[in-house]
Amino acid sequence: MKIAALFTDYDGTIAPVGVRREDSAVPGPLFSVLSEISSRIPVAIITSKDLKFVRPRTTFAWAWATVLGLEVRLRDGEGRQANVSSDLLRVLDSVRYTLPPGTVVEEKRGTDGSLLGVSLDWTSASEPTGPGLLEAERAFRAAGFQVKVYEGERFLDAYAAPADKVSAFNELIKLLHIRGSVMYLGDSETDNGVFEVCDAAVCVSHSQRTEHLHCGLTVDFQELPGMLAKILSDGLEFRNAQEKNASRKEKTRTSLR
Repeated sequence: MKIAALFTDYDGTIAPVGVRREDSAVPGPLFSVLSEISSRIPVAIITSKDLKFVRPRTTFAWAWATVLGLEVRLRDGEGRQANVSSDLLRVLDSVRYTLPPGTVVEEKRGTDGSLLGVSLDWTSASEPTGPGLLEAERAFRAAGFQVKVYEGERFLDAYAAPADKVSAFNELIKLLHIRGSVMYLGDSETDNGVFEVCDAAVCVSHSQRTEHLHCGLTVDFQELPGMLAKILSDGLEFRNAQEKNASRKEKTRTSLR
């Protein structure tokens, strides 16, 4: 399979987990190989982070679908941002006081400053669960916002409008005029939809559970630069069990364009 484009998640995939938000970065060797790939084919980021956070950390990218696709931008600035309700901030402000000490609140904003999404991370909070967290989830749902919770994880995301990575994936294909096979790198269940529609699905492992992920290949985070360098040295050729599905997936994507 000749790879025509590389799309990737950010957190846990090309940036390590377990670091402070302000310290998050793509490690040097991985940054270098992604930059080299980007000099040959389109590389795009699909992430729950916002553009202000991820763009300066991934300057090699041709495009970004941020906040699960609520904002999509090419590097020349072309793209769009979803129109969202300002009530997400109102709900967030109403539940802040209920959150256990140590809960990290991440506001995800669009280029125009609109609040597109919120993450509540209580990994380091004083209590693993509690009524305040359940109340926050109920409040976001009651206001009609999309809420995502993750089995075995201590965080939730709320979005001001329907958002998903598959729609973002297909929009990037259209904007970048991709007419060949797409490799996708991810690390969590939020990537499963894209794993199922891309041509080469690679899960990046960092000691998390991976048996529930719908990928064709799993590679350790530390080994990812070497794997990508090998693909690069092979002229962007990649072979694994998913290659036989490439034609079917290309037809599926074409029908969505």
